[in-house]
Amino acid sequence: MKPQGTLLRHLILEGRGGTGKSTLLSYLVYLFNFNKAALEPWASSFKYMLPISLLEMQSKGHDSIARYLKKEEPSTFEQVTEENIEQFIQENREQILLLLDGYDEVAHTPFIQ
Repeated sequence: MKPQGTLLRHLILEGRGGTGKSTLLSYLVYLFNFNKAALEPWASSFKYMLPISLLEMQSKGHDSIARYLKKEEPSTFEQVTEENIEQFIQENREQILLLLDGYDEVAHTPFIQ
């Protein structure tokens, strides 16, 4: 149990298929980008929100989050190398919220380390 006022650093949203987990994550991304005030107070703790579809990452053969972002978000990461993306994530990890969607679908595959 965390003391009151302490932010959670990890959260797992579980549920059966078709119950809206991915839709909820998409909605959170939308609110973060267009109505961040609706997500307060916790949203102000993050400067960036990066949604990652683990199933898509696996099916397209991306073996790192940096490679996934480079290929799947070209408008954002077109001019940036994978190494720079990895460095940026490491250096700003306290300001980045990674939304990993579909973990249950790929949890038993080799690319998850």
